[in-house]
Amino acid sequence: MAKLATIITFLILATGVHAQIPDFTPPTALLGALMHNDATAARTLLQSGADPNEGRFAGMPPVFLAIARQNLDLLRMMVRVAWT
Repeated sequence: MAKLATIITFLILATGVHAQIPDFTPPTALLGALMHNDATAARTLLQSGADPNEGRFAGMPPVFLAIARQNLDLLRMMVRVAWT
């Protein structure tokens, strides 16, 4: 009987809690490609005009994801696009 009372109490308290699930959707398609380590998609996005300075991941610009992945070709492309 005590277990049933505990479960009912928990259910009653849980109905009053409105938990929010964090949104992990990347703010830009380029960040999404970099987060999933999809260099091909990232190159395609950069070649079609994606801004490598747009968006943040953990407070850092997308270029830091290329650095973290140690992808020198992608890093060079991002710098080239950013400076043109």
